[in-house]
Amino acid sequence: MKKRNRKILLTILCVILLAMFGYAVNADMISNEPLYTTVTVEYNDTLWTIAGRHISDDTDIRSYVFELEEVNNITNPAALVPGQTIRVPIINK
Repeated sequence: MKKRNRKILLTILCVILLAMFGYAVNADMISNEPLYTTVTVEYNDTLWTIAGRHISDDTDIRSYVFELEEVNNITNPAALVPGQTIRVPIINK
């Protein structure tokens, strides 16, 4: 009888551990939304120079600049004004 109870207890413990592991993996997947920081445009800044300061070496700068345009609803990148603030995606370097 003790062996049977031990097997049942181990089975329940394994199910609980698997459920907790599944929850942790799912929580990590949910938190993959991009994080943003705010940057103030300085004199002579372009989306390309701003992107160059915020990307890692393995990031495609063209796609990052496109994302800057999309996130900030920028239709004319030449119209950036010093003092203007824009949202910039945070990339882990």
